[in-house]
Amino acid sequence: MAEEIFNTIIENLQNSDVNVLSTGLITSKFLKLSKTTDKLIITAKTICVTDVKKCGFTYVKLQRLINGSWTDYSSYCYYDQYNESNSKNFEKAISAPKGYTYRVICEHYAEKTKLLVFKDTETSYNVTSSFGNN
Repeated sequence: MAEEIFNTIIENLQNSDVNVLSTGLITSKFLKLSKTTDKLIITAKTICVTDVKKCGFTYVKLQRLINGSWTDYSSYCYYDQYNESNSKNFEKAISAPKGYTYRVICEHYAEKTKLLVFKDTETSYNVTSSFGNN
């Protein structure tokens, strides 16, 4: 019930001219897409305040540029990657097809329970990487 009331308040604030500020649960975040000769490496990290209940990623998605639009490469989309601690590391080495330009996006996530449940999300995009046919 308290979470419903809180969510209704937030929704009403988001629909007004008042800015909803971050809860400050996420203290640091990192996202990188690198490449070796035959693999793409996704590296991500979320660091939160010490007393969070849940820390991590709502999603981490590899995307590729096709006909001018970024498209999720569904074979390499990861959802609900959490720890019950104040940090979460994520790393995957991927043998993706060459000849495309790739990027990785993620949504960092933190949750803290007190009288109400406070949630904080931040979306990150990395710099793109071309993975050639060489």
